[in-house]
Amino acid sequence: MSREFDATTIRDLGWRQGSIMELELAAQARLHAPKYVSDREHALFVVISHDCDVLSPNILKEPIIEVIGAIAQDDNGSNQKLFLSGRNPRRLHINSVTVRGLSIPLNLFVHDRWPIPRVLLMEGPPAGALSPPECQLLAEWIAKRYIRPSFPNAFDTIWHSRAKSWRKLMTRFSSSIKGIYLRLNTFEELPDDTPYRCDLILVMASDRARSLRLDKLKRDIEQAFQQYWNQFQPYIECEDVVLYSADQVTLRDIAPYQRIDADWVSFEDDTPIIPLRLDLRT
Repeated sequence: MSREFDATTIRDLGWRQGSIMELELAAQARLHAPKYVSDREHALFVVISHDCDVLSPNILKEPIIEVIGAIAQDDNGSNQKLFLSGRNPRRLHINSVTVRGLSIPLNLFVHDRWPIPRVLLMEGPPAGALSPPECQLLAEWIAKRYIRPSFPNAFDTIWHSRAKSWRKLMTRFSSSIKGIYLRLNTFEELPDDTPYRCDLILVMASDRARSLRLDKLKRDIEQAFQQYWNQFQPYIECEDVVLYSADQVTLRDIAPYQRIDADWVSFEDDTPIIPLRLDLRT
């Protein structure tokens, strides 16, 4: 690129995290793709780098941004449900994104991302952008590959054997629960005759708790989750399940726990979720 880098141009054109590029810019982005994704027919590319990196005035400190390829294709039947709301770790389906006035569905695959020179953004404006909730979903979907908790394989194998029941339970209480935190007695691989012992903290958004009569709902949720975990006896002993409003728990309370990477229902409305590392400012 011949002209001098100018971050103001990138800002004035409207580039941010979640911006969508197509046509000429997409063709240039595709030139930087690794060979293993060369057969994907990406129609669009979404900027996934943070706003601070996209708009940094220093090209030497931030010479590149990261994009993810998107395929503009709808899924048939109920298959798309498997890829909504960040529930699948490798594929994400977004029902509708507006690009140049047209509403289109997007399919994104987590490995179809790579860096491109940031100066390319000076070539023209984005063709569209994800909405703030969609942008948050995309960023957290990718981030979870690196920051999701890790439990012993033996423990995961046992409770994942009832994954369908877990999904039904999560869907049942999706409007109430915004985070599920589990404390395990050990991270060692235990033999079959030695049970894992755990307890759970369930967190409800504070505004949701204030709008409900929490006493009966609290008992219903705690009992439902306790019953789910009781089915794994004697291999897993769930000693306690407690539901709190977000303004009732502290960082000290939550510190020994890990957030279960299976609470994708938190993404299914616009309520801010409680992140993997609890932030009680919201």
